Amino acid sequence: MVNTYKKILFTGGVLLLLTGCFFVRAKITGRVVMLMPNGETAALPDAKVELWTTGGEYLDTATVDMEGNYTFSRRVPMGTYIIKVKPGSFLGFKEKQETVRVLRSIVQRQIRVEPLGNQ
Repeated sequence: MVNTYKKILFTGGVLLLLTGCFFVRAKITGRVVMLMPNGETAALPDAKVELWTTGGEYLDTATVDMEGNYTFSRRVPMGTYIIKVKPGSFLGFKEKQETVRVLRSIVQRQIRVEPLGNQ
């Protein structure tokens, strides 16, 4: 009888873990920096960072803060997404696009852009 309860609890726990994997929502956060000619990096405050599905569906926009950090407010399921960095009020670089794979609950992604004259 005790073994039956243990089996039921074990099976239930395994099922709960497996179904939980399908419902995990990830927080995508990161930093946008400009690669300067001298090799150093500089933050790009007010740049816009957009999150898109690989199928072209818009999901969210974040604004880069004074330190270059961004965080999307929308949490997304595991999968592959596109992050687009747009100049915002800072016009010294072209839009940049990168693909990010979400495999865990928090994804941090640093994106480097180059000044217009270096591209």
